[in-house]
Amino acid sequence: MRPMGSCTVCINWAPRGGGDGVCRRCRHEAEVDQDGICRPCTVEIRLLPDLEWTRSAVRSGPGPVRDLQLSLRLPGIQNPNGYVVRKRRQPVELPPANAWKRNYGRGARGLQDDSRVCPPQVAGQLALLPRLPRTFTREHAQRIADRSFPEMAEVLDVVERIRERRGLSAGWRFSVMEVMMLALASREAGERLVDEYVIAELPRMRPAVAAVLKEAGLLRRRLGSGLAQGGYQREWRRMVSCEHCLAWAGDAKPLCDCCREWARHPSRTTAPCERCGRTWPLKDGKCRFCHQVLYEHLGDGPVVEQLWLGGYAPGLNNARPGDYGRAKGRRSALRREKIAQENPRVDSAMLVSPGQLELFPISAPAHTRQWARLKHVQLPALTPQASQLVEECRTFAKEQQWTDMTRAVNLRTLRFLAAWLGVDAPLHEADIREVARFGSSWGGRRVVPFLNERGLLVPLERTDPEQAAVERLLDTLPEHLQDEVKVWVRVLRGEGRRPSPAMDWATIRRYSHYHVPVLKRWGKRIDSLREITPKDVEDAVTARTGNPAHGVHGALRSLFRALKRERVIFRDPARNVSATYVNRAPRRIPSDRLVGLLDRAPTAMAKAVVALVAIHALGSTEIRRLQLTDLNRSAGRLIAHRRGDKHTVYLDELTLKLLSDWLRERAERWPRSTNPHLFVTQVTALDAEAPPVAKYGIQPIFKQLGLQPQKLRIDRILDEAHETADPVHLMRVFGIAPDTAMKYVKAAHPHRFIKDPTRA
Repeated sequence: MRPMGSCTVCINWAPRGGGDGVCRRCRHEAEVDQDGICRPCTVEIRLLPDLEWTRSAVRSGPGPVRDLQLSLRLPGIQNPNGYVVRKRRQPVELPPANAWKRNYGRGARGLQDDSRVCPPQVAGQLALLPRLPRTFTREHAQRIADRSFPEMAEVLDVVERIRERRGLSAGWRFSVMEVMMLALASREAGERLVDEYVIAELPRMRPAVAAVLKEAGLLRRRLGSGLAQGGYQREWRRMVSCEHCLAWAGDAKPLCDCCREWARHPSRTTAPCERCGRTWPLKDGKCRFCHQVLYEHLGDGPVVEQLWLGGYAPGLNNARPGDYGRAKGRRSALRREKIAQENPRVDSAMLVSPGQLELFPISAPAHTRQWARLKHVQLPALTPQASQLVEECRTFAKEQQWTDMTRAVNLRTLRFLAAWLGVDAPLHEADIREVARFGSSWGGRRVVPFLNERGLLVPLERTDPEQAAVERLLDTLPEHLQDEVKVWVRVLRGEGRRPSPAMDWATIRRYSHYHVPVLKRWGKRIDSLREITPKDVEDAVTARTGNPAHGVHGALRSLFRALKRERVIFRDPARNVSATYVNRAPRRIPSDRLVGLLDRAPTAMAKAVVALVAIHALGSTEIRRLQLTDLNRSAGRLIAHRRGDKHTVYLDELTLKLLSDWLRERAERWPRSTNPHLFVTQVTALDAEAPPVAKYGIQPIFKQLGLQPQKLRIDRILDEAHETADPVHLMRVFGIAPDTAMKYVKAAHPHRFIKDPTRA
């Protein structure tokens, strides 16, 4: 067996440029390199950095004696710094003590100590004025990077200990030492300690500097400053304004995004601004802030430098810096004014006189005027009456609190029509709708009620929207079946051979949605509905399940019953066809979903609607059709209109208060609204037709709450049924039918309706 021993190479090592001698580090006689260090110490320095001995070696002074450390070399395990050990022929590069200064390249450029930054003072001299607060920047710290202090070595040792203890990077050491120079230079003459108030004036890393000086015993603590009261923590960045445009965005970015893009443009040159004198990236000799100030200046007084809010100032948050909309708009206005002066506008040749008869009436859609050809033509001059009407509309818009965009698009449409047609005769609503189709910058919804209130509107002939929907559905049927289906519509509307009650167009529309797809499929193989057999009806019903099957069955029965009544068909194929469907019992909503329901409603209208559904179990359709005359606040009653009947709701104090709050808000927002309905929106409040709120105006309220109005209504009735098993009570309180009341009573008390198996 060969005896185990140390490597002989590390002992007998003589690189080029060296020889026998005494090692500067371990003081042992050995073969040393050109720097006077033996091979074992070279390996140890590279594996375990020894900054204290390194700094003493750089100063060419005697350093502390170090004992040699034995290292293990195991096969299969790579030395983490082995790449340094393999470079045997290279001398050891000792880092200088001021390596942290060279990190920023100041020492390499030969920058000397700037005596203008915290100049040295005469010891013992009394200050004439009290010490004033200073404002330091990183540039000040870099200008005194070569200044020396007696406590520098002690501070470096403390910085290194904190860095190793907290596991921070080498860049943290450089950043702390850069700011530490300002803290040490700010001391008064003859003082050794650094005042904690001075640390608060540093540009960055104030808690870190306070922690280093505190551990080094160089900190004079002040009560209430808080920098050195606890342990070292990383400080949050302060929120500042943009250095270029002075815009406040509520963040810690020194430059806003627009100014950063402005500075990165290749055509920008950094020089003093011609107007403000600041050295920033310029365009045409001016900085971005001055461009904005001059573009916003209207020329009627001194130029005022306005401080902006980042993201809200016009022109400061554009995607393309330098592209100012206001400047372009002003140039366009000047160009239009110049053209108007050269070519003065005259009155339109198409002004309509009140007594003039129409040769071609425009009531029909085919006779509507084509206004698109005049979209880009210069407008004629406004008559005095037209100018007065436009000003009245502008005043009306401000009183009604229209938004700026809504006011602009509607005034543009009114000005366009008033310039071409005048306002002596009423304007046609068809013309307003045609002009409003020009684009998003045109509008006419608010112009219609404004003109109608003043008697200057010729309205369109309107039909029921549900009726129009039924007609559109029937137009999709095969032509040979349309006449028979129209007979069914006339019967439901009470216009058949025998008089009958008229059915709502909404119900006819629901029936049509169910049986129109079936009729389309039948129309491909039949010429008349007389060819339909009970087997065809049964197949159409059984092809669906659940509520769709029930809907198709009811629609087909209504269709063939009406055709048999009018003697269009000889027999009713759907008479003996039955359909089975699941009649689900009503269920309650978990109580955790109902907690704070009114508090989560966003608006006064939403709170009132939710209260009517959750407390009084009104349906969404009933709520949309409520009118102002149905509410009697003095008596605390509300009348809900239902099909052929009325239901009186006795309001509680909470619901009455919520309704009063909504009426107060409605009067403030739309003081001139003539819509008779109780609930209105921004669309229906000023509509000349006074329509009710659409279902899409109620659905978002409950969608935001995560509930459905129908399920919330069912939960309220079922909760009342749990309290009492009397169906008559449910009929009186909620105005429901007897069968519906019994359904809720059975769901709330199922044990009372168990059939006796001996009598079944």
